[in-house]
Amino acid sequence: MPGIVVFRRRWMVASDDFVIPFAIAFVVRGIWLIILGVSMILFHGFQHQHHLITKEENVCEQTIDYFIGGYLALLFATEIMELSVAWMSGKGSLMDTEPRNFIPALLYVRLMLSIIEVVWLAIGVKWIFLDTQVCPLTDEIYIARAVVVFNWMFLFIVTVIILCTFDTAGRTWFAMQRARDGGHVLDAPCKYRTRIAKKYESRWKGCFRYAFCCIGAEGQGDENTRVSPLCRTLAEFFQDLDVVPSDFAAGLVLLRRHQKCEEHQELERALQERRVQEMTTVRENFFLLIFHTQEEFLLYKEIAYFMNHALAAYGWPIYMKNHVLSFVCTRCCYGCRNNDSRLHKIVQVDEDNCCRCHFSALKRIAGLHNTDVIYVSYHNSLYKSPFYVALDHHKKAVVVVIRGTLSLQDILTDFTVEPERIPAEGGDPSWFGHKGMVRCAVYIQRKLENDGILHTAFNADPDCGTRSYRLVLLGHSLGAGTAAILAFLLRPRYPDLFCYAYSPPGANLSLSAAKYARDFVISIVIGKDLVPRLSLFTLEDLRNKIMTLITRSRIPKWKILRGCACRCAFVCCAGCRCVNIEGHQHEIDGEVQTIQIPEITHSNSMRFFPPGRIMHVVKTVSVSRGCGQKETMFEPVWADLEDFQNIKISGLMWMDHMPDFVLEALNKCLPTKEQ
Repeated sequence: MPGIVVFRRRWMVASDDFVIPFAIAFVVRGIWLIILGVSMILFHGFQHQHHLITKEENVCEQTIDYFIGGYLALLFATEIMELSVAWMSGKGSLMDTEPRNFIPALLYVRLMLSIIEVVWLAIGVKWIFLDTQVCPLTDEIYIARAVVVFNWMFLFIVTVIILCTFDTAGRTWFAMQRARDGGHVLDAPCKYRTRIAKKYESRWKGCFRYAFCCIGAEGQGDENTRVSPLCRTLAEFFQDLDVVPSDFAAGLVLLRRHQKCEEHQELERALQERRVQEMTTVRENFFLLIFHTQEEFLLYKEIAYFMNHALAAYGWPIYMKNHVLSFVCTRCCYGCRNNDSRLHKIVQVDEDNCCRCHFSALKRIAGLHNTDVIYVSYHNSLYKSPFYVALDHHKKAVVVVIRGTLSLQDILTDFTVEPERIPAEGGDPSWFGHKGMVRCAVYIQRKLENDGILHTAFNADPDCGTRSYRLVLLGHSLGAGTAAILAFLLRPRYPDLFCYAYSPPGANLSLSAAKYARDFVISIVIGKDLVPRLSLFTLEDLRNKIMTLITRSRIPKWKILRGCACRCAFVCCAGCRCVNIEGHQHEIDGEVQTIQIPEITHSNSMRFFPPGRIMHVVKTVSVSRGCGQKETMFEPVWADLEDFQNIKISGLMWMDHMPDFVLEALNKCLPTKEQ
């Protein structure tokens, strides 16, 4: 931090980012230097004499000697430069760039060596591959050819990395900075900021265009209109920050250590006060679900029970994930092993695959029969999520289950984050929701009402009392947010409906709507799940915290990131640790504890929240089971909306969102409560 300026343009890499890559290059090229040196000693040397049979063999020997000798000299010079760049890049701290002022000059020299290397490798292609066709294929020729091939591959990888660090607005950044340094402070922002924002917006549009190039004509129809607001938001989000991706990575590490220190302090305080609390932020409005009444216990059992329906909406991918070996057998034999008449009812299933794999997996996961399923739709496009309607005779409920994110279309719906008023009958004008989810909910509402699906469900089996069944809306992730908004739309007609939102998005409802939903929506959040904490407001808060930490930190970036790289590279069953990693963690902990992070006081983004009451299933105990595995125990607590207005950095923040893990965590709490 900030981005390095080379060739009169800014790049998406900082002067302290070269420690690890150049150290790796130093080691790799050093190995080749040793191999070539040993081969010269063992096979050929300028002073070594051979009894040659022909003149052609003499030419071959001299050609190989000249090439390897020249490349040895080039490798030696390159090794010196790579060591110099790595050493210089490791000096200073994130913000203290003065000790690294010579990095651009060293990179220019290294570039000149690379150009010479390319020329020498091109000559090597001619000498070693073309001119030696008449030469016998000796070990020396094989080694020389390996050198040429390997180094062309190495240069190709380096070129790709350089292209990844290219900043489309780099030239404009440099011009703006030079204008500021020249004293034109007032003119620089007006002249250059708009150009920078447009370039970044165009880059984000390109990223989305390539990412969603496979969603088909329907999804691409009005692509620029759909993603433009998000691209504009992302461009503005990073516009005024002269930081690079590795700075954010280091900031995330520092923030994680800062949060861990806060958690330990809060835990010690809680233990001193003899209170049992969860391992995340301890707040006075958190209280454990002790289940003093049978009603509370039955509520939790119902929450765990209905998660099976939410899981079933994901179809065969989630079933195959959990039953890899038995999937094909159970899919092919499911209909043959059962002569139950309940399987023979024809169910309307829209847009499943030819084998109806989704529908078969749905019935197996949810424990349903054909007679229980009213309607299933796997139609999936922008603002149109798959869902199904079924009868649950055990709970005497008509369930409407909406699938979460599982396709590129769903991701594009997730990214449509602008606020949109919830079109509920008699609704409050202050009720706003996530635009993509509001439109999904409206689509499902129209489908249910126009096709008479709910009417069919409630009149499916009057003898079993289906007309008196209650309406339950369910969903996970995107489906949870959509189900919560759908509850607003259907509640005027079905006032007794209830919604269980599993791992709902944090950018779901405005504050007034989220509070109103407490009467008919319960959100379930597992551990440090990222998604229920994710909104534009919390992203701004995360950005401000990261900027505060990396601005005030005095620890070099390579030391901050070394622990993460070390753990990723050396994971083992015995639980061994990298050398001195604990010492560096204590150094980081000692520094981050002294940094005060201010709370965000102003934001241009509307604050959004998860819907309704929130049950937070938190981790209480982790027991090591060997080979890097841990057995985790959970405890449900009631949480407040404000408790999810900051992002918790954790290695489990994505795993805690997975639907099968949500079901596992909910079920783990049941045996303890039943005792």
